[in-house]
Amino acid sequence: FRASAVALGQMGSDATKAITKWIGAKDHKKDIPVQSDLIHALGKTKDKTAVPDLIGLLEHKDAPLVGAAADALAEFADADLETRKKGFEGMLKVLMSAKGAKDSNLNDGIARDRYDTIASPIITSLTRLSKHDERDPDKWQNWWNKNKGKNWDEDK
Repeated sequence: FRASAVALGQMGSDATKAITKWIGAKDHKKDIPVQSDLIHALGKTKDKTAVPDLIGLLEHKDAPLVGAAADALAEFADADLETRKKGFEGMLKVLMSAKGAKDSNLNDGIARDRYDTIASPIITSLTRLSKHDERDPDKWQNWWNKNKGKNWDEDK
């Protein structure tokens, strides 16, 4: 199943519907590695119609799948600015929400584990989409507030 997921990702936009159908499908819903491979494959298609589904997956209950969705969104680094901004905004909201949950209760191990799992793939993907580099989520939020209305490709 995992090899099939990877192969589907190489087929481009022709495979988008098939991949989307299998993400969360009953037969493989609990198989995190297969689900992760399917999500990565969806990004590999570079089909812009998949972006809303990937943004939706950022809210998944399983943190590894949130990380996979962030990795998949990074595949759109060469997409048009509007597509990149949509992905960026979705990831930033999830990152800041997870950071808020972690910071509001230092004894909440579940929130800390979730943040620790998703922060790195999201921050890496934010960098790829914006072509700007930060490591601190608060600095990313400040950068977004200053640059969300600007053309990110102008000075590059």
